[in-house]
Amino acid sequence: MSELIDERRDAIPAPAVPVARPVGAVIPRPSDAATSPLTMTVSRRSAVVDLMFVFAMVIGVMLGKDFFFEDWSDEELRARTPLIIMAIGVFSAIVVLGYVGFKKQTWATLGLVADRPFADAAIGVLAAGFIMMLMVAGSAFVWVFAPDLIPALQESQRGIREILPPMSPPTIIGLTIVVAFYEELLFRGFLLTRLRVITRRWWSAVVIGVLSFAALHFYQGPLAVLAIVLLSGVLSAVFIWRRSLIAPVTAHFVFNVTQLLMLQYAPEVPA
Repeated sequence: MSELIDERRDAIPAPAVPVARPVGAVIPRPSDAATSPLTMTVSRRSAVVDLMFVFAMVIGVMLGKDFFFEDWSDEELRARTPLIIMAIGVFSAIVVLGYVGFKKQTWATLGLVADRPFADAAIGVLAAGFIMMLMVAGSAFVWVFAPDLIPALQESQRGIREILPPMSPPTIIGLTIVVAFYEELLFRGFLLTRLRVITRRWWSAVVIGVLSFAALHFYQGPLAVLAIVLLSGVLSAVFIWRRSLIAPVTAHFVFNVTQLLMLQYAPEVPA
């Protein structure tokens, strides 16, 4: 009898014991979480304070520039324009990086990550080529279907020639490196991510960021502003896609250095 009871007891299946999933299996990769500007975790109030700081810095730089350079002659100021732009760029980048560190935020919230640097750089080059193809197509459309806009297009290029003095290729490269880095750091890495926190949507953050970036280029004329809107939109999309500043900085640099070399060394088309 006891043997029969033992056999029946052995035949009863043991109750299933749930097995906990390893913690490491649900932890996202660093590039998808802490190091990604897409997952920035700050309050809206903190993001608003960040934007107020940036606007105050921009206004301060503009007022300081006018104060320090008001006694210069136009020719002297024009000759030193590249150095002034680079100094402003370096100063702005240092201030932004220092401010982020002061608030105990990681530089990853600015997109300063390099998980796939070579792939991001290659995508940046392709993005710059895509932008320039669109620019060429737009210029061809103007020349064929809207010839009345040709003087405005020439005036935009002439305005850039008047602001910047003749520069050597090393100066152009140095200038475009600084400009590409600090503008992408400010308008994509800092501004766009904070606008995303405030608006809760990337598309609205991109619209506000693009308009802000284009507003600084009104001196180049309306057609140039349209081109800047296109450039800024593509750079913003690349930044959101790659979650890193490497791609937009590379695209911005390639586009700017190409444009400046053409403006410096290509003959000016008569009006």
